[in-house]
Amino acid sequence: MPDHVNIVLRGITHHFPIDLSCTIGDLQDLIVARLLDGQKNMEVHIIFRGKLWKDASVGLTHLGVKSGDKIMIVARDKYATKSSEQASAIVAAQWFPQVVARIWAAVPKASMKELLYLILGLPILLYDFIRTMFTDDGLLTGPQRAAYGVAVPEPNERPGRNMGGRGAK
Repeated sequence: MPDHVNIVLRGITHHFPIDLSCTIGDLQDLIVARLLDGQKNMEVHIIFRGKLWKDASVGLTHLGVKSGDKIMIVARDKYATKSSEQASAIVAAQWFPQVVARIWAAVPKASMKELLYLILGLPILLYDFIRTMFTDDGLLTGPQRAAYGVAVPEPNERPGRNMGGRGAK
């Protein structure tokens, strides 16, 4: 039986008959020809035993490759521009809305969806309530805030000793 290695490319393992006396460069050329349909624009990187091997002149026997060993392959386009890489990063960053949509679709009943909406929205409502009550840019006027027990300064009173502020003393 001839020598072979198991090539893992894009998550798929390929049974790959090969002469173990060939070099990394020969293996890269064979992978482009057989597995990547001869696409000359592809860069092929060899990962064996957790190490990236870049020197194309090194032989597979020098690496310690034996028949039946598993070799990882990473292939990428040589001419990929940064804009296409950024576009793929943007697509990858859109996972969160997809996860939320899947959770939402998994909830069967409308009442359960309302409960989920309440659970997700409650922290926002609580934050808004606290911000409204305890800040000057809130929606409540002075007398309304005083009704809730929040200290409200008189209109002509400067923040001084009696208010605990850092104003003129």
